[in-house]
Amino acid sequence: MPSILDVNLPSITIPNLRKSITLTRSVTNVGPVNSTYKAQIDPPPGIKVSVKPDTLVFNSTVKTISFTVAVSTTYQANTAYFSEA
Repeated sequence: MPSILDVNLPSITIPNLRKSITLTRSVTNVGPVNSTYKAQIDPPPGIKVSVKPDTLVFNSTVKTISFTVAVSTTYQANTAYFSEA
């Protein structure tokens, strides 16, 4: 069964981050045909985030790309953090 965390939305919501999780997203290029986008991450203290691949390269044949976002915490926190992309 698919995880609710893998709903393909531009935002990412992780309730109760207690262990490492990996999410999958797909993006379709709506910009110029030959476009390159690089992930830039500024996570809150105690949170580690990595994106793979960290650079998405679109061209006339590559229009949609899937990527993963791995999120982990260095400590257990009982707080909420909100961010906008």
